[in-house]
Amino acid sequence: MHGLTATSGTELGENGRQRLKSRLPEHRLAIATATDDGFLELCEAYGLASAAIAHWSRSTQPERDERLREYHELVASLEKEAVEHLRGYRGG
Repeated sequence: MHGLTATSGTELGENGRQRLKSRLPEHRLAIATATDDGFLELCEAYGLASAAIAHWSRSTQPERDERLREYHELVASLEKEAVEHLRGYRGG
């Protein structure tokens, strides 16, 4: 994605974690305390997808609407995956 600035995985992961806490307030504590690698990777993916939405929201490129739709679908999928992961992490 041209136009996105380079960001470290840790920064993306923390950004993604904060965004997930905001979007899924009923899971805020579990999101804040989950430390396994799988969840941290999910947070990074969520942070990257969220940054892509911000980028494409400002874009004037012809593919803007298609990309926004794709990234919104990805974000929704990652939110579902996060909830499933947290339910498994807590043991039920």
